[in-house]
Amino acid sequence: VGTIYNLARFFGINNRRINDLSLEILEDRHFWKILGYWIAEGSLTYGTLRENRSVIRFTFGSHETDYINEVKDFFNKYNIHVGEDYTIRNSCTLKLSSSQLASWLKFNFSEGSGNFTLPDWFFGLPEDLFFEFLAGYFNGDGNCRSNGDFVITSISKSLLLGIQLNLLRFGIISSVNNNSTGGIKLANFGFGSTYINSKDSYILKINGNQNNDSKFAYIKDNKLYVKIKTIEEGYYDGDVYDITTPSNTFCACGYIVHNS
Repeated sequence: VGTIYNLARFFGINNRRINDLSLEILEDRHFWKILGYWIAEGSLTYGTLRENRSVIRFTFGSHETDYINEVKDFFNKYNIHVGEDYTIRNSCTLKLSSSQLASWLKFNFSEGSGNFTLPDWFFGLPEDLFFEFLAGYFNGDGNCRSNGDFVITSISKSLLLGIQLNLLRFGIISSVNNNSTGGIKLANFGFGSTYINSKDSYILKINGNQNNDSKFAYIKDNKLYVKIKTIEEGYYDGDVYDITTPSNTFCACGYIVHNS
């Protein structure tokens, strides 16, 4: 566990220049749930060379008082003031200023919901902390269907693929598929309609009954077997490499494959 915390501390944090955040915050189990809230509902304005002030935002519905109070109470515990802005569209934006935390968030998770991803060291995060993160993220972007399936929707495919691979560490199978196609669409905001340029969205689904998930994949002897749905020919113009390993098995694009 200590190694993971050290990686999280030193990736993107300059302790010699910025000292506005206690590193003990990363050892607080509740922090990882708050991180999940931010990935689902957050954004940041990163400080420039002229101004070192960085603002971290969480945007919730005004009715989501439990989440609002949870974020406020957490940061107040570390003497970080959290401001509140309520809008006429029934939303509440929480704002806090921490250059060090903003730097860490930007370096490890990128910025902008379409670009969010999980850093490599997340694959070593202990199980309890990963599921704290997932609980916070699910509260923001997830829901449970009537058939027991858990689904999470995002415009960041790379983020969902990262969560999918992490779930496999704990023997949980999920699927990631295209949910909607972006483009110019007519949106109704309640006070009128306008055209917006929307992005593609993706959905991660966790089957509520993993024992019956063998239609497309199953786990046996600590290995994941995925059914091939279709095989299509495609055009490729580039170099081709023959990879040989002692076991003839290697990782490619997130899959463990066998050279046969």
